[in-house]
Amino acid sequence: MQIPVIEDDLYGELFFKGSRPDTIKAYDRKGWVMYCNCFTKTLVPGFRIGWCAPGRFVYEVERIKSMHNGSTSNFGQRVVQELLSSGTYDRHLQKFRLELQKNLLRTTTLVEQHFPEGTKISRPDGGLVLWIELPAEINTVKLQQLAFDQDVNYAPGEIFSSKGDYQNYLRISFCSFWEPKVEKGLIKLGQLFSNAHHINVPLVLT
Repeated sequence: MQIPVIEDDLYGELFFKGSRPDTIKAYDRKGWVMYCNCFTKTLVPGFRIGWCAPGRFVYEVERIKSMHNGSTSNFGQRVVQELLSSGTYDRHLQKFRLELQKNLLRTTTLVEQHFPEGTKISRPDGGLVLWIELPAEINTVKLQQLAFDQDVNYAPGEIFSSKGDYQNYLRISFCSFWEPKVEKGLIKLGQLFSNAHHINVPLVLT
């Protein structure tokens, strides 16, 4: 079938178990898959450097890129090139994956200890984020400002839905350097959600 596919593989290198997951591009024989990746999630967010294997769409990608190339830092690209050619990037990934897995286990443990009874947690084998499902009566959008007031942030599940679903879900990142304030922030979130029925904020889902 001649169906163009854009494959976004930003988290493919951040696996915890076994080997790297296969990509769709690995099975592409006729160039219909445009594979996209970047170093933003694995190296330095500020570099904003990505790359792609465009398959049969080389001309279109080159034309569009040429119109926006002014914002790409030559210095940043040279730094990434050196990290790749020296093997430093591969060594960094090995350590980074290990730290991410440790952070995932720490985060999961705190959620299990401090979040409301009935909370469900995703069990990812890689990546940077954790999905949490709270009891159905808790609306994470309506409680977000109270979390902000306590210097804690999360992404409500509703913002990932075009229909306003997942109102009792949230997504949190576990990629930050682990320190006491991270642990305290998770405990604060757990207390906020556990005491939601005492808070003067409407929690009835619509």
